[in-house]
Amino acid sequence: MPTSEVQSVVVQVRPCSEREPAGVVTYGYFTVDADNVLTMTGSDGVPVRDPVSGEMWTHKLEPGEDARHVARRLTLKVRRALRGETEAQERFRGPLKLPDLGIV
Repeated sequence: MPTSEVQSVVVQVRPCSEREPAGVVTYGYFTVDADNVLTMTGSDGVPVRDPVSGEMWTHKLEPGEDARHVARRLTLKVRRALRGETEAQERFRGPLKLPDLGIV
């Protein structure tokens, strides 16, 4: 059971483009407990687990470290893990932008 209020972050996955005028974003949810441990959760506060290892996605916050910044970074890692992608595969998924060379 979560020990603190569930907070949310919005993370840009791909920027605005001609093909995707609004870009692509994803949402992440997290809690921070009394010991300054950030835990990634679903919107319902249930901790998210790595699909391979079964471990929860957590991070011990150091003094001065911004929880929202850490949560954004972990949100992208969680998204990739749940989709079974690496960072390189996620970047490659977008459309190719080729120059207009006219008639060749």
